[in-house]
Amino acid sequence: MSSSRTGWDRRAFLRRSGALVGAAAALPLVGRGAAWAADDVSLNFEGWNYDPAFQSEIVKEFVQANPNIKAEFVAQPAGQYVQKMIARFTAGNPPDLLYVRDQSLAGWADAGYIRPINEFPGWEKHVEGLIPFHLDGLQYEGKTWGLPYYGDHIAYIYNADILQKAGIAAPPSTWAEISEQALAIKKAGILDRPLVFPLKAGSGLHWWSAVYASGGHLFDAEGNPLFADKDPVSLQLLEYLVQANEKQILDPASVQMGTAEARLAFAAGKIAFSSAARYDLKLINDPKTSKIAGAAKQVLFPSLTASGPHATVGWTQMFSISADTKHPQEAWKLLQFISSQEVAKRYYLKNGVGYAYKSLDNDPDIAAETQKWSDQAMFAKQGSLAKPREYMTFPWAAEWEDFHIQQLQEAVLGRKSARDALQASASKAIQLKKA
Repeated sequence: MSSSRTGWDRRAFLRRSGALVGAAAALPLVGRGAAWAADDVSLNFEGWNYDPAFQSEIVKEFVQANPNIKAEFVAQPAGQYVQKMIARFTAGNPPDLLYVRDQSLAGWADAGYIRPINEFPGWEKHVEGLIPFHLDGLQYEGKTWGLPYYGDHIAYIYNADILQKAGIAAPPSTWAEISEQALAIKKAGILDRPLVFPLKAGSGLHWWSAVYASGGHLFDAEGNPLFADKDPVSLQLLEYLVQANEKQILDPASVQMGTAEARLAFAAGKIAFSSAARYDLKLINDPKTSKIAGAAKQVLFPSLTASGPHATVGWTQMFSISADTKHPQEAWKLLQFISSQEVAKRYYLKNGVGYAYKSLDNDPDIAAETQKWSDQAMFAKQGSLAKPREYMTFPWAAEWEDFHIQQLQEAVLGRKSARDALQASASKAIQLKKA
């Protein structure tokens, strides 16, 4: 989708982001085509604070191999990262290299904050062999805006020990089977509310995954909402969750659970069924961080029907180069180093964090590591069905999703009908699209 079709401009982006309206003039793209510096140069590299020690170690290795380039990694609090970077950009003092969330890509590209890597010779070889949804996550308006930091998919997990205690022979593949099995677990007195569906603000990935698993869509290519009736999947899913709460198999605390809270509850043995970030299986199956180590298993994401397609959401976080860097060639060199397949492999072996390179699905070290806490074949199979969220190019997406999650909460808690909640969400999307 082009920015003109959305009515999107830099001023609108800055206003929605809470940045100063007066900073809306386009940022100059300085340093394009700059030659290698004769003297030492310094690069500032910033990201959010997930395992900053690892990133600092990688940057140190780069500096040792490239002594004419001085670089360091600076970690920012994850919850404030976007706001801090926007402030840096609008002040004209951005880092040379930075993390970019896939949901920020369209806005930051339109605002002139980052530059596409298509400007650099040989960029194509760095995107060959990427898992398709990861490649999609790097692209906008026909250009590629960075290289992978990490990415993963939302998995569906179950507690195999609990299923065995309840006499359940096989994990569920549909939502109807989840209801049957949850009722059996409840009747056996094992858990009172065996099912969690994360619905905390900011946990929209779980909803998108459920919609995709049943072959549904939320928007068309122009950003028009397809729910509640043009595409029936959202309504059917929300009605299912409402009924699951009425049957007292869905934990009503779901509305207060995001990915982290669901992981902790699952690791404490309080959940039989939930969606989760795929890499969280490493923590849930680690006896140092879990009471149910070894019992958490992944299954293809359940669907409303047995035919699936059992798809899910995949996401990609990237490294990008600032449009304002005075050292684009040096930044490009650092970008290639930190996003390499070798670094991605090391990151996975350390933290279980997903990689973007398809060839790593067949790496024996990766397989051996994954087998300690998950199933590599299932990981690869579900990953092959993952898709990016279809609203990524809509600049109003984040604001809409916050409202949408609130409407889902209202329906599950019985304060609105499922149809009324979705109609309110659709109206909000239409309103934001026209703004």
